[in-house]
Amino acid sequence: MTLLVARDIELRDLADGEPELCDAATGLPAGVRLVRFLGAGGMAAVFEARLEGGPSHAELSPRTPRRLAVKIMKPHVARELAKTTAVVEDFFKRELVALGRVMERPSPTPFVVACYGSGLVAIGNRDGRVARVPWLAIELVDGGEGSVSLTARVRAERGGLEPGRALGILRGVFEGARVLHAEQIFHRDIKPENVLVVGSIDEEIPKLADCGIARVEGLAGTVGGMTLAYGAPEQRLSAPGVRNPLIGAWTDVHALAAVAWFVLAGEDWCRGEQDGAWMQGERRSLGDARGLPLAYRAEPGALDALDAALRRGAAPRLPDALWTPEARAACEPLARRFLPAMFVGPERFGSVDELAAALLPPLEAVAQRARAAPVRPPSSRERGLVVARERPLCLETSLHLGLADRPLGRARLAAVAEDGRALAIFGDRLLGVVGDQAHELPIAAAWRELGARSSWLLPGLGGGFALVGPQHVLTLGTAGEARLLELPWYALASGLGPVRIEACASDGARLGFAVALSDERSEARSLWIWSGTRFHVLDLPLPAGARPVTALGVAPWGVAALGAGERGRPELVLFAHDGRALCGPLALGGARALSNDTVRGLGAVEAAARVACSATSVEVFVALPSGVLRVTPEGVSAEPVDAPETAPGGVSARAPRSAGDASPTLTPVWLGVGASGHAWLLGTHTVHRRRLGEGAPHAAPGHWALAHARLPTDPALVALGPMADGGARVLDAAGSALEIVPARE
Repeated sequence: MTLLVARDIELRDLADGEPELCDAATGLPAGVRLVRFLGAGGMAAVFEARLEGGPSHAELSPRTPRRLAVKIMKPHVARELAKTTAVVEDFFKRELVALGRVMERPSPTPFVVACYGSGLVAIGNRDGRVARVPWLAIELVDGGEGSVSLTARVRAERGGLEPGRALGILRGVFEGARVLHAEQIFHRDIKPENVLVVGSIDEEIPKLADCGIARVEGLAGTVGGMTLAYGAPEQRLSAPGVRNPLIGAWTDVHALAAVAWFVLAGEDWCRGEQDGAWMQGERRSLGDARGLPLAYRAEPGALDALDAALRRGAAPRLPDALWTPEARAACEPLARRFLPAMFVGPERFGSVDELAAALLPPLEAVAQRARAAPVRPPSSRERGLVVARERPLCLETSLHLGLADRPLGRARLAAVAEDGRALAIFGDRLLGVVGDQAHELPIAAAWRELGARSSWLLPGLGGGFALVGPQHVLTLGTAGEARLLELPWYALASGLGPVRIEACASDGARLGFAVALSDERSEARSLWIWSGTRFHVLDLPLPAGARPVTALGVAPWGVAALGAGERGRPELVLFAHDGRALCGPLALGGARALSNDTVRGLGAVEAAARVACSATSVEVFVALPSGVLRVTPEGVSAEPVDAPETAPGGVSARAPRSAGDASPTLTPVWLGVGASGHAWLLGTHTVHRRRLGEGAPHAAPGHWALAHARLPTDPALVALGPMADGGARVLDAAGSALEIVPARE
């Protein structure tokens, strides 16, 4: 067992050297390596971490992504807790169970931070003392430099958020709370610091985090704690280990109203312990906030409606129906003595839906009128994307003699990982790219021959890549080490002929392969999933006699396979990793949302189609030369795509076109969804990014905005990798790199 050592009480140095977590009881590696310190709260420190090969720890979910966050309790906190009746090993159990319920939903929500498992680790300090502390594996939320939390995003504006932006964030936060409440989880500590935000400012996705003191129905006991400026007054009546009958969805409603006030006003509603008026139940108007944007002040009627909704949301008085005999016996004497405001004034909303119904309509009205205001030139921040200059990759001649003297030629295959590293094949040479530097991978001649026979190059697991051919899968590590995977011949039906890989895909945590086996009489198809240790094999639920699978997408919830039905029209099947069908076979050509032109065009372009799956919901995108389709278990819809217009003087975008347009507008090369939730489409000479409209991020229609276009005579684009900050890195066939990043002031 490798003992982790931290000299700093806040664990700031624990990730030095990128140590691997080992189970404190067995000494076995957990399959997780710490990468860097992200921050610390009162009880725990949070680190960026990397999954090594696949989830080897017994308590890690198969859904665990390659990049994740690990929350580790501080040893000195564990020692203090050990002096009480608390069981230190179970400290994260409440959060694990709460988030686990959300993860088990048929369609996991993107508005609650995902959780993947937990464990115990031994940490020593400079005095030689060793503490066994719990750790929790959660979703890594990377919102950009200094802007991960909602607090940081709002503070960066030096005031409240503009109406459209506030509307999108609050809808997402409310939806996250709804999901928790539907699973009988009451957060009890919703505040801006516990709302993490991912994405650029035009596509922000908020995520509720830190359910450490949540009430989880079915778990005994309670954990004390509250934040004064956001906690509801009934939380003050809680005692450790005793169930407070006044805690429920309405408790989170109070916090949500205070969060909404912060988002709109740019400051805390409660001014701290010295705010006597707040303690007595008075709630000041939004108009009193110095940072309130002018768009709200220009709408006095809407401002009054917002004030009324927020006052009801954060009212100290609970609905009378909540004062059951049990509640009166347990809480009323203390409440009347110390919290008299709980018995006067308007009643608080009892649910998130009631608060949303009162608050969001006037906010949406202000947002709509603000969008209709005269157009002014956008700032660099509002443009959403900035295309960095293209630059040739610098070849390090010291790594390979004569490398700079030999022309590269054209890249045949290329792939870009989410951390920006890339791999490209130029003739018989494999070039790895880190930052702006490229070097030739020193791999054996036999592996080079397999590379020449490969049809696909994918980001692999643990930071590497995978070269895939019709009958082989060769994985390449970050240092160029190669491994030929032993394909699961034993799992295939006897009497069938050679294997043929028809399509493959990667989501960073697993590789998926659509495989065909045939003999003189029949043909069968299977799906192989590689998670780093072994193949999982299952039959593809495709119709009998189906033609080859032309595109594949994998995600934590399952797989999407695009093939052709009996009449040759594309059919999409969505199914879970256990083979259970989630949707399909769905004949894309028969979707009501599609025009006749689209239906006629689908059958002829299936070989050029690309498929990508969202990691947070059962949602699939299909890219065709005629446009993009969005597929969910509820149906199919066509989404508008900006058409490029190239000219010697530059590139601009014409009006958006949907998949119903008959004439091809692009040649799909790659389609994918990054860890930040942004979907990207790479064409031979175009880059599009899917942008959501104003309003709820989970419900707004998508629009594929043109992020980059070049002349047909320019080198073709060959690979794209979405970055964690919402941007992307692109490689072209001539070996030049292009970065598309979210704009910042």
